Amino acid sequence: MKSHLGHVNAVKYASTCHSYLHAMCPNGNGMTDEIRNAFLNAHNMYRSQIAKGEARNALGGYAPKAARMLKMV
Repeated sequence: MKSHLGHVNAVKYASTCHSYLHAMCPNGNGMTDEIRNAFLNAHNMYRSQIAKGEARNALGGYAPKAARMLKMV
């Protein structure tokens, strides 16, 4: 799958959080607003495809449309 995040190490940044500190989120974890927005935009792009019934499923067909799928903000 082609990354929409460019040079970002997705594995490194996917394991960090933003909302609060705990053992998995040390200070200075490297998550920037730019990276967070890149993940958010990529997620919402895929979410939109699924919601509109444009996403392929594992059987080669299309996933059903979603009537009330929420968008991440």
